[in-house]
Amino acid sequence: MRSPIDALREARTALGDAPTRRRKARDAARTLRSFGDRAEQRRRLRRLREKGLLKEAPNPWQVGVGTWRMFIDFVLPMSRALYRESGKSFAWQQVLRFLDEPSAVMDPVGLSAPMEMITSHLLQVVHHEAAYDVQLLEMFPGGVTDLLRQARALAEGRHPRQAAIDAIVEKPDYHRRLVAALERYIDDPAQAWRLVVYPPFEGVDEKIVAIGERFATPARFLAYAAKMPPTPGAAVRALARGTRRGA
Repeated sequence: MRSPIDALREARTALGDAPTRRRKARDAARTLRSFGDRAEQRRRLRRLREKGLLKEAPNPWQVGVGTWRMFIDFVLPMSRALYRESGKSFAWQQVLRFLDEPSAVMDPVGLSAPMEMITSHLLQVVHHEAAYDVQLLEMFPGGVTDLLRQARALAEGRHPRQAAIDAIVEKPDYHRRLVAALERYIDDPAQAWRLVVYPPFEGVDEKIVAIGERFATPARFLAYAAKMPPTPGAAVRALARGTRRGA
């Protein structure tokens, strides 16, 4: 059981000093502004297409519906299983994660997120497979190599945010293993595209694992989202049809 003193110390470490807090506020504001920047989103998707990582591009409504389904059907149950295995508090870790980097929890899909936010997410959260988020970094020149540089610094205990990230990350060997997965990916992207950091762990329903295959990469997620109803009205009609069938 975590004592109140320990919790306060962890929260203060996650918040950082005054300059760090100001920088976090600026990053969070930039992330919020990016949600409405359609030109930037198109540029990022175009870069993924040029790299052969994307085929279909759904509209913003479909992305929103797809995001909700991904969170409810996969992210939430998988996260709960991971925290059961690690023995850490799911709720408290989310608080620390928000205090350490608010922008990293503001865009769960990452298509509008700054490069720094995606990098922070990958450094903060244990990924058994990191393909989705690492491929998001391919939207930015140098994104993957910068992640590798920071992961190495954390693995070697010399990162500027070492204490804050160490308090958040669920497994002590995560950054070392992330470095190895990134090196394999950079050497051979076609073979190492899944970026396996850890082998599958027990305690996760096989149905959840199968659902996760829909969202393994940005291309798979967007292909799934493109199948969602294209407008709110179409979504209501689809829901009504489903309700009638189930009656």
